[in-house]
Amino acid sequence: MGFFDLFKSKINKDLNKAEPLLAMPMFNNHETFDLKMILDHLQTEWKSDILFVSGGNGKASFFYGW
Repeated sequence: MGFFDLFKSKINKDLNKAEPLLAMPMFNNHETFDLKMILDHLQTEWKSDILFVSGGNGKASFFYGW
């Protein structure tokens, strides 16, 4: 087993079982993001359900459902 094999994702056999995805974007020079724009994009382009939004521009958390 090579070093990079440790980072390969394992295929989930049960497709109905949801696993959380944690993401943390990193910005330079105190840049930030527009939370409303991100949520609108997920809802319109990806046809996603966004629930339990907390926070705002700069830091936020939400539940993303398919």
